[in-house]
Amino acid sequence: SLGVETSDVPIKSLRNQEVFIPCTVTDYGAGDLDPKLLSVQWTQTTLGGTKEQVYIFSSGTPTPTRPGSYISDRDLITGNVGLHLPRVQFTDEGEYTCTVIYTPNKAVGQSVLQVAVQPTGSLQSVPSSVLLGTEKTVQCAVGGFYPKDITIQWMKRLSETNCISLDKDSCTGETSGNGDGTFNVTSQLSIKPSLEDHGRRYYCIIKHRSLDTELKLGFTLSVTGQFL
Repeated sequence: SLGVETSDVPIKSLRNQEVFIPCTVTDYGAGDLDPKLLSVQWTQTTLGGTKEQVYIFSSGTPTPTRPGSYISDRDLITGNVGLHLPRVQFTDEGEYTCTVIYTPNKAVGQSVLQVAVQPTGSLQSVPSSVLLGTEKTVQCAVGGFYPKDITIQWMKRLSETNCISLDKDSCTGETSGNGDGTFNVTSQLSIKPSLEDHGRRYYCIIKHRSLDTELKLGFTLSVTGQFL
């Protein structure tokens, strides 16, 4: 019987990239598909739960509802009815349903699209040196990311192979939104160093869905003064 193969893992994209959502027709017989017998419907269930028409191919005629969406004519007859979406936005996130009718048979498959924006980060108020017995605050400003969930950690490197968490000395503020749908957040670290901390590296480590590897911002601490 007719089948479709779709992606069983979420398709991840950065905003404004072109995305391909796969859907391959299987078990339709030998040779090429006859476009006159083929109907393909793509719908999107948004994160808010509403169902939107995205693209229809019927009786040889394409009807894109979502601007710019298309299925390759050349691939269509070989059973590749995957959907191309140029310049994806946050509104394109959700579950996509590929419904294929090859008269008289029908098959349905789903894929999930996730859209993200990578954060940018910067260290602020980094002291050139800290006087022994005093306390300084360093800020890690993270901005322009989507979705909202993000993890920020502070670490101190003790040696090449050993780092310790500074969670108890740090505080991350509330996430705020930007007009374009992205988010900002600032985390701060209070440093009250000992002489052993002179020359040690401190890091603000940012983890987010959009990043393949964590974003690490670091500085070297200079401690001045001496024990009495």
